[in-house]
Formats: sequence, C-alpha cells, structure tokens
Amino acid sequence: PANQKTVEINNPTNDDDGEEGYTNHKVQNPTNGEKKLTSLIELKLEVVKCKFFHDNLVSVDGICRSSSTRALVKHNDKCLLHIRSQTDILGLYRAVVQPDAMKSASTGWVRSDGGEGTQESQLVLTAQIRNGPTIERNRRGVKTLNCEFLLGIEEFDQDEMMQLHASTTNSTEEADNVGLLNKKERHKLFAEWLVNMFGIERLSKGTGVLDVAGGNGELSRSLHQLGVPSILIDPNPRCGNETQLPFEIIAKPLVGDGSDLIDGDDSIGSLTRNCSIVVGMHPDQATEAIVDIALRLGVPFAFLPCCVMPKLFPHRIQKRHGDPVRSYRTFCQYLLDKAPVGVPFEVDYLPFIGRNTVIFSRAVAFCQPVHNATDEERQSRH
Repeated sequence: PANQKTVEINNPTNDDDGEEGYTNHKVQNPTNGEKKLTSLIELKLEVVKCKFFHDNLVSVDGICRSSSTRALVKHNDKCLLHIRSQTDILGLYRAVVQPDAMKSASTGWVRSDGGEGTQESQLVLTAQIRNGPTIERNRRGVKTLNCEFLLGIEEFDQDEMMQLHASTTNSTEEADNVGLLNKKERHKLFAEWLVNMFGIERLSKGTGVLDVAGGNGELSRSLHQLGVPSILIDPNPRCGNETQLPFEIIAKPLVGDGSDLIDGDDSIGSLTRNCSIVVGMHPDQATEAIVDIALRLGVPFAFLPCCVMPKLFPHRIQKRHGDPVRSYRTFCQYLLDKAPVGVPFEVDYLPFIGRNTVIFSRAVAFCQPVHNATDEERQSRH
C-alpha cells in the first residue's frame, strides 16, 4: 500500500520474538514415546505490524481472521507469524515497504497503517502453518507460529474487512478440548508429565527428585501427592510455616555442576548425590546448572526454561552463529546444544499458557566420576 513508511532492518539475535526454531531434536509424546503428529492448516492474518531481519526472517504481528476448525489458533487470536522463505519475504517486503525504505529505515516495528492510526486498506496474509498438539507462546502470551507457505498477500478495504470479520467465526470446539490451561496449573501438569515420562518407580529411586529452584514448594507438593519423594533446593525457600513438610529442603543455590554440594560428606552431599532425576520449573539462574549437575551425576533431567538473563550470563554463545544468547528461543537451542555425544536431549510442551517448553533427557551415563559416591549409592539411583 502507498501509505507504508519504513521498516527495521536488524539482526534477529537482538529480538526476543524473531529467532530460529530448535533443530535436530525430537518432539516426543510423554505417554508412548512416539513422535507427535502435525498437519498443515490455512489461516488468514490481519497484519498489524511487521519487522524484517535482513533477508532471512520477518516477524508479522497480527490478528487471526480465519482458520481451520482443527486449529489451535482461533478467530481474533493475536499471533506472531515468522516467515523465513526468501521468496515470501521479498513478496511481503514489496507489499508493505516503499521502494526507498531501505535507505531510510528506522527503528521499531512497522505498523500496517504507516504509524498514523488510520488507513484506507488493510493487508491480509493467507498462510499455511503446522498445527500440532500444542502451540508455543512468547512471554506476553501471544501465539507464535511458523509459516510453512505464504499463499497470498491481499489488500482489503474497510467494507471488505467488515465482511471478513463478520464471516469468519471460527468453531473452536476441538481446540477447546486440547486448550491451554491457566499458568497456575503448571506445577501439577509438570508433576504429572514427569510421572508419565519416567514412572513413579524410577522417580522414587535413591532420595527421589531434586527440585531445583523449587521456591514455594508447589512442584514438590504435587509430586508428593502422586507418591514421589523429592528434595527441594533453593537459596530462599518460601514454603510457609509448615512444620512437617513432605519433602527435604536444601537452602542453598545450585551453581555450575553442583560440585560444592555433591562432593560433601554431609547430609546435603548424600541427598544430592543420590537423587533419581534433576528437575526445575522456570528455574531462572539455575537453568543451565540443571543440565550440568545431571550430566555430572549421570541421571536424567527435565526442566522448563524461562528467563534468559543475558547480562548475568554474557559468556553464553550460540553454537551455530557465534552470537550471544539473548532470547528465549536461542537460550533453548543453546541448552539443547549442550548434549554430549550419545546423550540425546529432547523437547516437549505442557498445555498451559506461558513458557511451556520442556527440555529433558532420559539417558543415564556418567560423564564424570562423582567424588565420595559409593557403589551402593550409585546402584540405588539406577
């Protein structure tokens, strides 16, 4: 449209929403271990604003105006669509940017109304996306989609947009059946996922589950209700004034591979050395340490990453690009890239609103000897 102004040309590593997806890692079903099935569905997206990253990525912020009844994306849902095909990016660029925009690019997202708040026509994209059992959301709760094929770019006038709004009421009966739950349910969902994935017997070996950055103890309580013992480790546990908690508490931080904890001859060393698995629900600073201590102990792990904290961990570098890890997507990929040869790391998703990606490993292999661990202690965990 003629009223389009400028577009940001940027590096995708500087944006939380414009990042490449995870590569070379299986997405598993926690109940049967089979790969989850996905299908291609078609949707129409009313463009609100967009951002271009050189010639390899464009992020389109928009509103769903039509989609399949099988889709988890509903009518009027806010969405962030990532387009990576160079041909599709070029077509979209020509549709929304004036010929001289490259020379006068400004910072910030580009509004589809040119930033003036009014417009005579509206851009609508028709795209095919992959519809899976769950859909990823960014930290603002906006559904994040990956465009498989861009089928069309159309300009709708105001009358046509009114007709589109009126005619596209999406049946959501199927989507509701597998809809996302409130974030408050995340600890219960994670505990149930752990039981489905590893089994109560496996989780209960040794001293049980090591719940890293357990905070108020919601995950450990949920595990206890399912018959699984646990040890909560957090430098500032907030479990209330209960005198008889159903789990042990270690009021210390987990740093690095946990050597300061597991190498001790005291009860803390025994509790941590003999855990069956290391887990964490949004463990923040301790996220990477979960991987490191699990590999050190030779036990499985499972956690849901949350905050990236690039200023606190400036040493984290993307394996594929050599760029700093600054966004949620690149953080997840960074963690997956830590997998040693022969120890597969996997990805799954929990059905709640928010950062619901689970990174886990079921492999058991000692990568380093654990000091002070006896043969009997090792056998108790496996």
